[in-house]
Amino acid sequence: MAWIEAHQELPRHPKTKRFARMLKISIPQAVGHLFMFWWWALDYAENGDLSRYDADDLADAAQWDGDPEEFLKAMIECGPGGSYGFIEKNESGMFVHDWEMYSGRLVEKREKNRQRQAKGRKNNTEEKKSKHVARESRVTSKSVARESQGYTTQQNTTEHNRTEPTQQHTTATEPTPAPPAPKKAAAAKGEEINLGEIVQLWNEKLAPLGFSHVLKKTPSREKALQTLLDTSAERKKFLWWQKVFDRVSSSEFLKNSVQERNWFTLDWLLNENNLVKLLEGRYDNRHEKIQKPVKSIAEILEQHSQNSHAIDAEYSMTGEGEARDGERPPGF
Repeated sequence: MAWIEAHQELPRHPKTKRFARMLKISIPQAVGHLFMFWWWALDYAENGDLSRYDADDLADAAQWDGDPEEFLKAMIECGPGGSYGFIEKNESGMFVHDWEMYSGRLVEKREKNRQRQAKGRKNNTEEKKSKHVARESRVTSKSVARESQGYTTQQNTTEHNRTEPTQQHTTATEPTPAPPAPKKAAAAKGEEINLGEIVQLWNEKLAPLGFSHVLKKTPSREKALQTLLDTSAERKKFLWWQKVFDRVSSSEFLKNSVQERNWFTLDWLLNENNLVKLLEGRYDNRHEKIQKPVKSIAEILEQHSQNSHAIDAEYSMTGEGEARDGERPPGF
């Protein structure tokens, strides 16, 4: 039975409230439509990629009876301040926002189940093959024994001839193929970096700082990365991406985002607009303005004394007891 996390803040979240206002429905109804949509995605958009579905499909998935285009628009634009809604839509396609955070464990469990079933089928095939080889070997041994005792018959000869191809086939399959050589990093090969190496950089450099651990490679991430690599030859280099992740790890602003909504994810980074903001220094640390050194009390008193003598000298020029331009300034 599939399930999905339900956060208690969902009904109070500004995104949910805005979603309800855009569709002119109540908060409980909005939450219901959202979970109907997410439950549908567990079965029909397991990796979060919605690119093959249209507005009618998604409205039907959420059991929305109103205008499908209006529903899809609300799902995309309900994020406050221009942030992502419950659905992301960009040049790479359309995806369920932060899908890995909600369905990551379920997707991982399903993948393990598939691998376990595939391994079970492979073991059953190998077991049947082993039994077949053993049975043919017993028949051959029995024929040889009868021949050595002078009881060779046409039947045994036929059985012996029939088992020879099996023996040859068994011998041909006995050698175990050598394991493939370990794949070298793109930095050493000079080849184009791939998503697996991007994920490895993320988990090695950013996950220890508190950023979400990336669980798997997905087709949507493959497509987003390829779009970025196609725009510049420099972006295809391993060292270039190392500098990008170093820039992220040195940004106090991005590291503090982990304590807030943890919006900085791999999918966010693989978006062209977001990557450009990062490269332009939008999230770099801001250096504090250099403040002039504070004067000591003795320096302040000395300056005050000099100003006082200067004013006394100015007013003494008019004659003792006379005022210039009105009364003498207070404090002097």
